[in-house]
Amino acid sequence: GVRVVGVDRDPGMVEEADRDAGLAPAPQFVVSAIEAMEFERADLVVCFYTLQFIPVRHRAPLLARLRRALEPEGALILFEKTLASSGVEQEIAEGAYLEFKRRNGFSASEIVEKKRSLRGVLAPLPASRNEALLRGAGFSPILHVFRWLMFDGVIAFPATAD
Repeated sequence: GVRVVGVDRDPGMVEEADRDAGLAPAPQFVVSAIEAMEFERADLVVCFYTLQFIPVRHRAPLLARLRRALEPEGALILFEKTLASSGVEQEIAEGAYLEFKRRNGFSASEIVEKKRSLRGVLAPLPASRNEALLRGAGFSPILHVFRWLMFDGVIAFPATAD
């Protein structure tokens, strides 16, 4: 049967997800640091803005463990905030994103507070480095399915021996 497991290290986020989940079968939500979890075999793993909150040194081992947990025909969906390839590109993307937030009703104080709350916690990498981590963990092909400003989404498949 289908089993869905959601993981977050913040108990408040797990409570909110549990309250809002209207799926059948009902997902199981676990409070845990994903780096410390043992993974069951899975057909699909979704990491939605996850790696960016994990220390960089733990990302390659985590991706390798996720790859080993995936069934041969499985897939990893990975969406991350990324860094641009140059400071100028990063500044342009951040400016456009701030304008997007303003146009969508966020106040200046909300924008500043969000940025402050993420300082020292959020550690995005360039999309090319995320892709290198995925390849190093045994994922290939890697299909880019989303890119907007500093946000990147891929579907990565376990590499198969030819």
